[in-house]
Amino acid sequence: MIGRFAYAAAEALRGIRSGGVSSVLAFLATAIALSILGLFVLTAHNFALLLDRWSEGFQVTVYLADGAGSKETAALLAAVRRQPEVGEAVHTTPEEALKTFKKELGDQKSLLEGLGENPLPASIDIKLKPEARKLIEVEALARRIKALPGAAEIQYGQEWISNLSLIMGVLRIVSLAGGGLIAAGVIFLVANTIKLTIYARRDEVEVLSILGATPSFIRTPFVIEGMIQGGLGAAAALGVLAALVGWVNFELARTSHLLVGSVRIEHLPLSSAAGLELFGIALGWIGSRISTGRLLEK
Repeated sequence: MIGRFAYAAAEALRGIRSGGVSSVLAFLATAIALSILGLFVLTAHNFALLLDRWSEGFQVTVYLADGAGSKETAALLAAVRRQPEVGEAVHTTPEEALKTFKKELGDQKSLLEGLGENPLPASIDIKLKPEARKLIEVEALARRIKALPGAAEIQYGQEWISNLSLIMGVLRIVSLAGGGLIAAGVIFLVANTIKLTIYARRDEVEVLSILGATPSFIRTPFVIEGMIQGGLGAAAALGVLAALVGWVNFELARTSHLLVGSVRIEHLPLSSAAGLELFGIALGWIGSRISTGRLLEK
């Protein structure tokens, strides 16, 4: 078994070397196609990280009913903290709310000098757990809290969360659609390259058939060749993406004085990089199986 695999692997490498221009073009085209797919994944990954950072500041505000006493407020705060979506809940008195508002106004806080009675109500500010920042879950939480004694009104960024969910949904659809088209293109490239290799070695294939070699024995080197091509293309794509991220981060660091805050592009996580490599190998296997199935079984 080991000897058979070693023979098949050696024949696959010989096929790649003898493929010449067609093998090089197939490798380049596969690398470019998988680089584009990897760019989709890289963009989605960094966009998701960016949205996570933005959503850390998102909160739900529960305004307390007028006349709510300390016991009712404490009971409401405890009930809010028991909700599974809640990561942190803090009670803010009207005085604290006014102080924060003045701080936010900065130099314009003098506008509040003739205000008289403090109009701001007491509130409970809720920070949600990262996994609970979806519109459907926030709405369910808002309904439950509004039914609690002492809660008068609830405010949350419904439009913001809706837009966030829409953007992520569109990004996933684009990635899946682009990935499907690229996968079809890579399979076509590998299949046609293996087909050319088989045509170039058809005399050798016929001799093996006459000597009694099974279709599986003849097919295996070509299948391994396709998997190597797909794997090498994926590895090259990962190298291109790593170089691209390095270059972008270098340019961002060089122009950091023009930006507000630090900006940095993250590399693909190890799981995504491994997935892209396995995806390339799988596409090579599929393409080679298609071409060998058509030609060797005739």
